[in-house]
Amino acid sequence: MRTGSVEASPQSSMVEESQRKAARAAGLAFLISFALLAYGEFGIRRSLISGDPILGFVDAAETSRNILEQPSLFRLNIVLILLWCVGMTVVLAAFYVILHQFGRTIALVAAVSQVLFVGAWALGAARLLETLRLLNGVGELRSFTEDQVRTLAALPLSIFWDHYYIGLFFWAVSTTLFSYLWFKSRYIPRALAVFGIVSGALATLTALSAFASIADPAFSNDTSPWWLSLDTPLAIFQIALSVLLLVKPLRLTAVPATQAQA
Repeated sequence: MRTGSVEASPQSSMVEESQRKAARAAGLAFLISFALLAYGEFGIRRSLISGDPILGFVDAAETSRNILEQPSLFRLNIVLILLWCVGMTVVLAAFYVILHQFGRTIALVAAVSQVLFVGAWALGAARLLETLRLLNGVGELRSFTEDQVRTLAALPLSIFWDHYYIGLFFWAVSTTLFSYLWFKSRYIPRALAVFGIVSGALATLTALSAFASIADPAFSNDTSPWWLSLDTPLAIFQIALSVLLLVKPLRLTAVPATQAQA
């Protein structure tokens, strides 16, 4: 006699277990890569770079001297940035596996946006290698004066944060869209999902303000623009979500086929 209940098939159970594993992988990947990035920024970059690279000012002479004295430390910072990129790639793949059934088009746009974010960081890391090549004075660079070489070498350092703010726009869009799907899925507390949506919107405002500042330097003459801090909630949300995915396994249920369409 039929009771009206539907027993989960082996294939459905396997998909649910893959989503649980994806959630744990995403949480672990983000927390590890974020910790490595934080160490690279606060433990390495700030000890090597003199000035304020976020605002585009780098003391070329002192920074060049610091890097030449500790080139392996500077290379380690580049490696840590690339590991951050790997971690974020794992996160986007895991989120797509978990959430695409609640809106494939939205999940795809979110995933592609995060790929662009990762690409901006990877390009910024590659540009940092130019600093080492310039300071080593390879090829025709030997005809430049020492001050000229140092000035050229400082340029990738001063524009690295331009890569960040360009990438931030895509990270914010990705987070907003994925947070909407988290809200729709009920896999996490809806209040946290709403916080993710709001955090993504604030970070988008930061990125757009940065774009305006890049397009028109007169947009902000403040030495510490207020909008630079609007990306902080985004990081807080990602950390909170990652911890939650690690300590509280997802309680997954079957999703009707009609709900898988976007």
